[in-house]
Amino acid sequence: MTQTNGLYGHASERGAVREVVLRGPGQLQGLEVVALGAFDFAVLPDGQWVFYECNPSGQWQFIAAATGLPIAEAHASLLTGAIT
Repeated sequence: MTQTNGLYGHASERGAVREVVLRGPGQLQGLEVVALGAFDFAVLPDGQWVFYECNPSGQWQFIAAATGLPIAEAHASLLTGAIT
């Protein structure tokens, strides 16, 4: 599913994240630099992932709305200790 984000005009698509991409944010969080962050990536036409930034209070609700991902629920689970 691809939808256009009305705020910025960028396409948002729900898809699988490669394991190598998942390791970077996990390592950053393991250093206790951030407990929670909105990690911004782009995927180039050749499939290469590009990391832009990590916002400790970034906007993410538009992604949840566009993709149906339960982001608020995941944040709540993290903050209540249900997941680590």
